[in-house]
Amino acid sequence: MVQRRSRIYFTSKQKSEIWDRWQRGEPMSSIGRSFDRDSSSIYPLLSRTGGIRPPVRKRSRLALTLSEREEISRGIVGEQSIRSMALALGRSASTVSREVHRNGGYDQYRAAVADERAWDRTRRPKLCKLARSPWLRLSLSWALGLARSMARSRPNPPPFLLPLSLATTCMGAKTRRAAMVKVNAVIEKAWDVFLFFICLDLS
Repeated sequence: MVQRRSRIYFTSKQKSEIWDRWQRGEPMSSIGRSFDRDSSSIYPLLSRTGGIRPPVRKRSRLALTLSEREEISRGIVGEQSIRSMALALGRSASTVSREVHRNGGYDQYRAAVADERAWDRTRRPKLCKLARSPWLRLSLSWALGLARSMARSRPNPPPFLLPLSLATTCMGAKTRRAAMVKVNAVIEKAWDVFLFFICLDLS
């Protein structure tokens, strides 16, 4: 009976070593042996970006840092107001307010968890709202059905109706860029420029 080995999760340091070896021209089988794994364990990491080493992710200089989030956490424990915490950090009150409410509010805010979530949110590409929200897809499907019935019953449909081709195209898009590419292909057929902004809002 063949014994199955446990799945390996490469650390950031190991991933960097894999890319270094790959860029030096080592085959995947050789790289895998150095980690006591087959080439099939190395392939998913390399194929994700087409064999091209991804750029090192960097935080924006405008984003809140972990130390700032820890200051916010201490301010919450000390029952400070949003404005006083923002003043101490040299940040806008709206920035601190969004940070707190986005990560559980006063009762559940944790600096380390908030920092990790912020780092995850910067990943690209992002799924559009339609791909993330079943409720939004259901609402748009209902609107499409209504627009379809109105288009059949009226010889000259009113300009505020969603164009069926444009809305259907947006529903099939998985990312913002994909939605824009698809929308640009059919925007010439839209009934009104206003409809274009509706689809942008949905994506």
